[in-house]
Amino acid sequence: MPQLLHWLLLLPLILSVARAAPFSDEEAPHPCRRDAAGIKPRHLRPYVTRRDSIVPPDIGQIANFNGSQPEPQRGATGGTFSSTDTNEELDSQNLDNVAPPTTDAGNVPNLKWSFSLSHSRLLKGGWVREQAITDLPPSKDIAAAELRLSPNAYRELHWHRVAEWGYILNGTGRISAIDEQGRSYISDIRGPSNGTDPDIYYFPPGVPHSIQALGDGLELLIIFTDGDFDRLGTTFMLSDWLAHTPLDILAQNFGLNSIQQPKTIAKGGGGWTKIQDSVTNFPVSTQLASGLVYIEPNGLRELHWHTADEWLYIIQGHGRATAFAGSGRPALSIFRFVVKVGDTGVFPVSYGHYMKNLSPTEPLIFLEIFKADRFVDFSATQWLALSPPQVVADLLNISVATVQKLKQDKQSIVAE
Repeated sequence: MPQLLHWLLLLPLILSVARAAPFSDEEAPHPCRRDAAGIKPRHLRPYVTRRDSIVPPDIGQIANFNGSQPEPQRGATGGTFSSTDTNEELDSQNLDNVAPPTTDAGNVPNLKWSFSLSHSRLLKGGWVREQAITDLPPSKDIAAAELRLSPNAYRELHWHRVAEWGYILNGTGRISAIDEQGRSYISDIRGPSNGTDPDIYYFPPGVPHSIQALGDGLELLIIFTDGDFDRLGTTFMLSDWLAHTPLDILAQNFGLNSIQQPKTIAKGGGGWTKIQDSVTNFPVSTQLASGLVYIEPNGLRELHWHTADEWLYIIQGHGRATAFAGSGRPALSIFRFVVKVGDTGVFPVSYGHYMKNLSPTEPLIFLEIFKADRFVDFSATQWLALSPPQVVADLLNISVATVQKLKQDKQSIVAE
C-alpha cells in the first residue's frame, strides 16, 4: 500500500515530463504530439494580438500629407492646427512628432537634436555650436560641438576634465599635446579627400592641447565624455588662468591622435562599418569607441543594442530611427524619428534600435559614439538564430523551418 501511494504521488510529475518531449510537433510520434493530446504550446506571453496582414493603410509608416501642411491627425484620431499655432517648416521636417505612427507607444523623451537649433558663438577666426545635456537630456555621457576655424586660426591652449575625441569634417589642421611626463605630440590632421577617410584624434582627460587650422581652414565634430559638458570645472583655458594671476607670480613661475580604420563589409550586404576602439586599433582611446556606418540606399542597420549609451551624428543622407525602451512600468515604449545631416541623437544603454536609410539613391552615413574602451553590439537576428529553434518558434508563433533560415552571423547592415 505505501508503494502504491508513492507511485500515485509521482504520477503527475511523470506525466509532465512526458509532455515536455524534445520533439517538434512534426517530428514527434502520434501518441506524443501535443496537438493530438489537445495541448497547445505554452508561451511566456500567451495573450498577444496578431495582425491579419502588414499592409497599409497604417502600419507605422511616415505620415504623408501630399505637400499640404502637416496636421496632428492620423486616421480618425487627432485634429487640425489653427492657422497660427504652429511652425510649418519645423512640422514638415518632423512628421513623426506631428502625427506619430500608431505603432509608437509609451512616453519616451526626445532622442534627437539638430545642431541647426543650437546657439552659435561667433568668435574671431571661426564659430562653435554645442549640443549638451540641456539640449538632449537623455545623452548623459556624450556632449558634442561643431567647431569651424578659419585658415591659420587656432583653438587656444586648454584642457578638459573629460576626454576629447575629434572627427575631421573638412579642411586641414594641426594638433599638439603634452602628457604628464613631458612628452609632446604634434600631428597634422585632414578631412576626407578623394575618397579617403578623415582623420580622428583623441586627447585623454587632463592632457593640455591645442588645435590649429592650416591653409584650407578646419571644421571638426568634437565629442566629450560628459553630457553636462558646460558645467563649471570641465574646460580650462590657459589664457583665463594667466589673466587672473598676479604678474609677480607669473614672472617667478615662468622665470622664463589620427588613425586609419579598416573597413568591414557587412555580412548582410547593404553597406559597411569601420570600428575604432582601444582594443581593435586605437590603444590610446580608452574612453571613447566609435563606429563609422555606411548604409546603401534603402539599406538597414539591423536591430541591435549596446552595453553603453550610443551617441549619433548624421554625416550624410537621411534616415529613420526606431528605439525600443523596454517593457515595464508604465507600459511598452517605442519611439521613432527621422534624422538628417547635422542631427545628433542618443540611444540610451540597452535600448533596442535600428536605422533605415530612406533614400533610394543616396547613402546614409553616420557615426556611432560610445563612452567605452571597445565597440560592443548585440544582434537580435543572431541571438534568435543561435537560440533553440523550437523555443523561438513557439515564442514567435512561426515554424521551426523559418527559424532555421535566420543568419547565425551578425549582419550589421542588411541590403534592401
